[in-house]
Amino acid sequence: NKSSIILITLFSLPIIYELLVRYNTLLGTNVLRVSLADGTSPIGIGEMLSFFIISSYYVVRFVEEHKITKLFFIAGILIGLFEQIAVLSSRGATISVIITIVVTEFIFGNKKFVGLIVVVSAGAYYLFNIFIDSIAVILPIANRFSFQSIMSDPSVIGSSLYVGRAQLVTYALEKIGLHPFFGNGFGSVYPHNILIEIFASAGILGLLLFLVFLLSIFWNLNKKNTNYLYFMLFLVAL
Repeated sequence: NKSSIILITLFSLPIIYELLVRYNTLLGTNVLRVSLADGTSPIGIGEMLSFFIISSYYVVRFVEEHKITKLFFIAGILIGLFEQIAVLSSRGATISVIITIVVTEFIFGNKKFVGLIVVVSAGAYYLFNIFIDSIAVILPIANRFSFQSIMSDPSVIGSSLYVGRAQLVTYALEKIGLHPFFGNGFGSVYPHNILIEIFASAGILGLLLFLVFLLSIFWNLNKKNTNYLYFMLFLVAL
């Protein structure tokens, strides 16, 4: 069926990526945060890995009952997360995976499990920051996930050479203050946040229309006869 085709396709992505990365490493052409060749962006491959991780999680939680098969998909989830953190250092993609799992479990799964996920994630991140110096010796690119690195990253706070995301958000909020009802037009801001961007571009009226559109999609995907996988893929893509 269609779900099986989607799962097989998505599950093959990290395997193909891993082989290509190792091939580039053997050739001596691979550098940090490179996806398939020199100079390419890791963002796209990180997003594709998000779809793979979410699909594997869906199989483990809502489909597969055979323990051996579950272990196979759990291993895939761990490999995908390792690639996102230690090879790509794709912060946005990793955060989107965690949020998607938490929201899906809260709606369809065990709400107590949500608390466990949050506590484990917070604890793991706390320990990660404590031992970051030791971790960075083995996995230097993973240092981008440390709190100190995020708060000093020019792409976040800005610098004399870069406009940071915090500055972009501040600028967008200023534009919202100028034209709150009808906006400033699309393309006027790029704050790396879809809700703020639509608010600044189309005003409160445009934002309300967009929220109604999203809620209508969630409403239809949340029906009892809807495959959870489609809901999760839509959520992580959003």
